[in-house]
Amino acid sequence: MSSPARLLLLLLLLSATGCGYHLAGHTPVEMPGGITSLSIGEVANPSVETWLGPRLRNNVWDELTRRSDLLLLDRGKADAVLELRIRRYSSSALLKGRREQTLKSNVTITVEGRLFRTADNVSLWESGPVTVSESFVTEAEERSAAEQAVDRAARRLVDRLDQNF
Repeated sequence: MSSPARLLLLLLLLSATGCGYHLAGHTPVEMPGGITSLSIGEVANPSVETWLGPRLRNNVWDELTRRSDLLLLDRGKADAVLELRIRRYSSSALLKGRREQTLKSNVTITVEGRLFRTADNVSLWESGPVTVSESFVTEAEERSAAEQAVDRAARRLVDRLDQNF
């Protein structure tokens, strides 16, 4: 790369950071309605994968505490409650070979979140569906792919929660 091209690239990078632009997942989360404390309710999980709910709940909380100053309190003491719902979880063949053998598979999870103020039960935010997929090749990789999908879904949910996103 020529020297002028490097200089131009450097200037573009510096101007992007100087204008306040941040990558999603690295920006502080500003909660709607001035919320300073939060309770995360039980996760609705209609799937047979019982580990999904606790993992999603923990990952959302980890993401929120990493990116905000929220306090985690009991439901009756928090300013707001975040309800999480796993809408869909599936694992299926993504690519089949000539003899119908599975060459690549896919796990997909769709989650939703809803935040409401505890004082008056007013809904402050709804995420809409957040869908994430991860592919894997062997059955031994399926659980790891599913965990990565849940992790990414939690990050995207928190990204949507940030009113500045």
